[in-house]
Amino acid sequence: MSIENLYEKALRAGITFTYKGTISLYDLWNSKLEELDAIYSSLSEEAAKMESKGKGLIATRATKASSIVNLKMEMVKHVFEVLSAEKDKREKSAERKRQAQEILTLISEKEGDARRGKSIDELRAEFAKLQSEDEE
Repeated sequence: MSIENLYEKALRAGITFTYKGTISLYDLWNSKLEELDAIYSSLSEEAAKMESKGKGLIATRATKASSIVNLKMEMVKHVFEVLSAEKDKREKSAERKRQAQEILTLISEKEGDARRGKSIDELRAEFAKLQSEDEE
């Protein structure tokens, strides 16, 4: 089933989730990964209880409730996967930025080392060149 179909079914059914009260599908997107995991675990337990309730006539009534629970599980799973991927992307980006800054620092240090190795006359000439470029 496509994501669009999942959302359509969930919205039409008015699905809500139980976690520290009743929360909506919108609230799932603002939840932490640990909270989504707890919601999913609770739904899994609920689904297991429904499966074990028997195979008789009463069990046929539970089919609709079971499909709602499965739909809820799919929604929570989807939100978890998307938020988890976004978190991983943010963490990788932050690491790349940290590494880039570290490289810039090393470049600056190497340039400083190179300048320190120059003679006083070479430094004066470089300084004069920089000042003349500013005056233009």
